[in-house]
Amino acid sequence: MVFFDCETTGLKAIHDRIVEVCIVVVNDALEVVDKFVTLINPGVSMPADVSKINGITDSMLAAAPSFTAVADKIYQLLNSQVVVGQYPIFDIEFLAEEFKRIGYPVPAYKTVLDTRQMAKRVLRLEKYSLVNIARELGISDEQDHRAESDVLMTLAVYKRLR
Repeated sequence: MVFFDCETTGLKAIHDRIVEVCIVVVNDALEVVDKFVTLINPGVSMPADVSKINGITDSMLAAAPSFTAVADKIYQLLNSQVVVGQYPIFDIEFLAEEFKRIGYPVPAYKTVLDTRQMAKRVLRLEKYSLVNIARELGISDEQDHRAESDVLMTLAVYKRLR
């Protein structure tokens, strides 16, 4: 099972780009056994309004690898896996577009689990953002909107909701 999250330059996968990805592999006991996290140079400028949300700047991305350089690693970690994320369809759409742009096959996920949907079945909240769910479950939300912290928060939420 893998938990994953992406940070992007915007909200539209067709024209925005991935700037950070984190994939955490867990064993059956939900213990972390492998982790891949990297900034990704999107080849475009980071919009100021998005940078204010996630703290990722053009200078941070300048020396980062391109998506092409990390595509094989991402594919290997996600292909044929049970993947878990907070509203993962967003990240899956971005990954699919990035893979298509470079002519690479899109990973085939065994199953996709959404912690947002899981939370809606057991919690009564006004909003089901990752931070709101984490707070409701007593999980620290000290740094959101960065891929690694969001993945680790999603893993903690999944453990509690399971």
